[in-house]
Amino acid sequence: MDEPEPQHPCVERTIALIYEAFDGVTREGGVTLTEAELLDGRPTDAELEAARLADKDQRWQELIDGTHGVDFGADLYFAYLDPIGFRYYLAPAMVAALRYGFNNGIDFWLDVSPDESGERSLERFSLLNKEQSQAVCEYLKCAMVARSRPDADALVAYQFHWVNLDQNPI
Repeated sequence: MDEPEPQHPCVERTIALIYEAFDGVTREGGVTLTEAELLDGRPTDAELEAARLADKDQRWQELIDGTHGVDFGADLYFAYLDPIGFRYYLAPAMVAALRYGFNNGIDFWLDVSPDESGERSLERFSLLNKEQSQAVCEYLKCAMVARSRPDADALVAYQFHWVNLDQNPI
């Protein structure tokens, strides 16, 4: 059996920082991931209510600690999260990406490079406090060096926005 690749030294340090920065974050009143899946179509109010009730997690840590498994590979649904839901699901998506060593799509949703009209979409980040924003910066920096196959999403996200918020820029 092959030995797993050793993790980069930044991984556990960054995961600990994410846990600390996002401790106590809830999705109370926000869009749930199951609701977001439905919002990709034309759900009824009854379907949305059933979706909200289907998400049993009470803490985001449950999503990565094995209590409630979440497929963060379905990153399309991040487009339908409101700022409450985005902040709630951001932490477990970053931890999963670092822990399992692949880009699960969250790097794309952290990118705020200008769109075709030159506008930047910052609304989804509106509830992040200073510590949470710094945790995102550390996540992006770690993701750039820790993955066996780096991609451009983390670099682009960092360069176009997060470097301006980074207390320890590279």
